[in-house]
Amino acid sequence: MPPDCEKGRPLAGHLLPVTPRINTLRGRSFSAINFRKTHCGTCGTEYDLLNTHFHRGRRDCRACGRRRVAKYKARLRQGAELAAELGRAA
Repeated sequence: MPPDCEKGRPLAGHLLPVTPRINTLRGRSFSAINFRKTHCGTCGTEYDLLNTHFHRGRRDCRACGRRRVAKYKARLRQGAELAAELGRAA
């Protein structure tokens, strides 16, 4: 007769044999909390394969990334225009 853990039954009333990863993701750690998030906290876009950028173990919303890069480039353009304006005034 196979042991209870092979039958998919709890071992000690409430324990099930699971991998350490599953055990961690069932908890209340930061990684578990972030794993359960389904939408971006900034713009509310759903995390899916098309809208999610995975980099160094993190996931970022591509829509927010595009917005962030556009804002950065606008600041660079504004700085270049100001420098050119100051160069003409001197």
